[in-house]
Amino acid sequence: MTLPEFPCTLVEFDSPVDSVQDFLKQWNTKRPNPNYLLVSANVLQSDEQAWSAWLRMHRNSDKGEMLARSKDVEFIRLLAGTHHIDQAFKRAGLAQGDQSAWLVYLPEGIDELENESEAIIASFDWKTSALRPSIDQRGLASLGIESLSEDLESDLLVHVVSADLGQ
Repeated sequence: MTLPEFPCTLVEFDSPVDSVQDFLKQWNTKRPNPNYLLVSANVLQSDEQAWSAWLRMHRNSDKGEMLARSKDVEFIRLLAGTHHIDQAFKRAGLAQGDQSAWLVYLPEGIDELENESEAIIASFDWKTSALRPSIDQRGLASLGIESLSEDLESDLLVHVVSADLGQ
């Protein structure tokens, strides 16, 4: 089965993030629900990586095995490939100076891809990019991935799954 594109849009801010805490306070007051989140522009490397984290997040939620208190934070933790929430935000969250990020929508089901991202983008007056997630060395380094194989896609998927090893 071929998966659809993961519901995410690369957004560009009108100015660099000065205070992550202030930026996220504003973000949290405007986002319609926790199914919308922002992750570092470097973190999404492929649609398959994002879908893998999404599937794992739902599996963990259904089994009551999430390490995070919410699905959005669990998704970030899985993308970051770690047990530790603070480490996940260092690897995959917004940082001071960021000028862009991925606006991610976490659908309840794989066929629920319609979302309110365009309205959110307009409410913040962000610009969008047509770029899709793609594997690059800077992003891999941000995630702490030192590729061991020539199959970087497999390395990404192992990275997501490794977040739950030892549970």
